[in-house]
Amino acid sequence: MNVIKNINTIIKVYGLLLLLALPMPLLVASSTNSTYAGKVILVKGKAVAIDEKGKERKLKRRAQIFTGDTIKTIKKSSMRLVMVDQSLLSLKPNSVLKISDYNFSFKEKEKDAMALDLLKGGMRAVTGIIGVRSKKKYKVKTATATMGVRGTAMEIIVGDDGQVTVSFDFGYGHVTNSAGRFDVGNLQSATISSSSTKPKLYKSLPRGKWDPASVARNIAGMASSQVLVFSKDVNDSMALIDRVLLIGLLDQATGMTTSHVLKLVEGLITADPSSAQVILATATGVNRARAALLLQSAVLGGIPVADALRFVMSGLMYPLPSEIKAIMVEAVKAGITKEEAEKILKESAEAEACN
Repeated sequence: MNVIKNINTIIKVYGLLLLLALPMPLLVASSTNSTYAGKVILVKGKAVAIDEKGKERKLKRRAQIFTGDTIKTIKKSSMRLVMVDQSLLSLKPNSVLKISDYNFSFKEKEKDAMALDLLKGGMRAVTGIIGVRSKKKYKVKTATATMGVRGTAMEIIVGDDGQVTVSFDFGYGHVTNSAGRFDVGNLQSATISSSSTKPKLYKSLPRGKWDPASVARNIAGMASSQVLVFSKDVNDSMALIDRVLLIGLLDQATGMTTSHVLKLVEGLITADPSSAQVILATATGVNRARAALLLQSAVLGGIPVADALRFVMSGLMYPLPSEIKAIMVEAVKAGITKEEAEKILKESAEAEACN
């Protein structure tokens, strides 16, 4: 009974702070005549955003992103964003991405908009609500073609020679330029050499057995103990970005269960504790309904409860009270005290309000 009362107190504290935090993006947005689009959940190295007036600001975790922003990463740097509709964007080193248009409201589907311009480098994307309910309004433009989606996870690379490669890990999409519109299927990739040439299609992704789709299919057929062992191989054989995005993709793999996802997270964190923050923040950014279970997996993987709670909270975009309650129930069960839980929630809400 005391546990329930403590949790209710925590929820009330967080709820009040969250109400204070929510208007802040709107106030900042109105001052720059831009719409709040999302937040940074991880920066590795250096990344900046340049607004429509040409003002540059350094990006760090929790930094806000607005429509009109041009985001840049430098050499050996990368970053991850979670948008308001729970879309996930990851930028590779030496990349330039402009948020040309973005708008999302849970209640106003007709106003959905997501238009990105990839000017240089590469990006990975897992579509959120806009990519599911308003597919025609989710577009990524490059110099040679515009990519559309049908609820998917994709990678787009702009080569130094201007050639563009797009790959779909799960789901389907299409490529449009002056040569016409061309469908690209699940697990397919396409290269587009110019704005007037047809794309060249490939039946399978060029990354071989370690692409996220192949890994997901393998894990779907494994017992829990096998997943834990296999995760060490995944950790050693895949780039960090693929490990992270894999978490968001697994739900779409035939045969993949919640148990598989949780065991994979536990195994990845056990094999590489330093990756816990990016795995949890990104995974909850993609699938916030699973946040409490991901916290559980992190603790089983050896991450302290307080750290696991902070990492999970950093990936959430405007959590619902029911989601906060589930996360806190799991944190209390894992051994965190009421006082420390309250402190972490205050830190999370205040950070949102101040950025």
